[in-house]
Amino acid sequence: MMHWKENFRKMNNDKILGMLGLAARARKITAGTEIVTERIKSGKGVKLVLIASDVSENTFKKIVNCCEYYGIDHISLQYTQDELSHAIGKMCLTSSVAIMDRNFAEAVKKLI
Repeated sequence: MMHWKENFRKMNNDKILGMLGLAARARKITAGTEIVTERIKSGKGVKLVLIASDVSENTFKKIVNCCEYYGIDHISLQYTQDELSHAIGKMCLTSSVAIMDRNFAEAVKKLI
């Protein structure tokens, strides 16, 4: 696990993680595989799903299949679950993040 100062510096230098942190503070995201897939299936406004780089093959397949079936855009990120978790302020590992706001989703897509 990274020292908090190193992680803070890295997050400040990375606009994507910074944007995710802002979306989290605005309560415009949902995190975690089960919660994300439930939100997609319920049709509750998921605009974009971001997937960590180090998720298991089964988890990746589950998220991607759900996104493709319901027509939700998804992006596999270069960030690990740990980096993604820190960016959104979660203490436990986060495999995926669903962005619920169209403007935040578009901003993240532009940064990628």
